[in-house]
Amino acid sequence: MNFACSLVGLLALLAVAGGCAEADSSEVQQLTQQEFLTNPPEGALILDVRTQAEFDAGHVPGAMNISHDELATRLDELDSAKDRAVVVYCRSGKRAGLASSVLLEAGYVNVLHLEGDMNAWNASGLPTETSGAEH
Repeated sequence: MNFACSLVGLLALLAVAGGCAEADSSEVQQLTQQEFLTNPPEGALILDVRTQAEFDAGHVPGAMNISHDELATRLDELDSAKDRAVVVYCRSGKRAGLASSVLLEAGYVNVLHLEGDMNAWNASGLPTETSGAEH
């Protein structure tokens, strides 16, 4: 019984430690809006990980939409971007962080987070596209 309890405790510790490593965003670089506008990464994929309704209401021009909670099952749609820069954003940053972890775990090597996300983009009055009529 003690061995089983110790094993469960060890597995729980490893799960917690693994969860911290997965959530570590040290490999995700911040990309300011100004950098994005004046010197965007060449050939970058812009990935909006908000809901379809949020995306349709207004998004960064040229972005594609895959909701953060669908990303892991839709990575095949991004395969051509595995060696390109992927600029990820959401509304305020939380979902972009989750999506960035999924991308890093899947082997994407150049994941960038658009600093300030859509909240800051809108607050700065930067251009957006809408796509509600297209769907």
